[in-house]
Amino acid sequence: MSGAWGFFVDKSDALSVVSKEAKKGAWIGLSFRGVPEGDCSMDLAAVDGGDKLCASDDPGDPCDLDVKFSRKP
Repeated sequence: MSGAWGFFVDKSDALSVVSKEAKKGAWIGLSFRGVPEGDCSMDLAAVDGGDKLCASDDPGDPCDLDVKFSRKP
C-alpha cells in the first residue's frame, strides 16, 4: 500500500487543493493506493485548537461524519 498526504491550500479560483509544499493548515487530505478495497481518500479538519482531527466530506462542516481522532484517550 502507498499513499500521500498534504495540507489543503486555497487557489485563486476559490478551489482548495492538497499541497505537498504547505507546512501548516487547518485541513489535511489523505490518500491511499493499493488497498484491497480500492483507492480511497479522507479529509481531516483540525478542531479544538488543533487537539483533535475530525473526518469530513463537507468543507463547510468539519465534523459532519461525527468521527474525531485525538492523541489523548
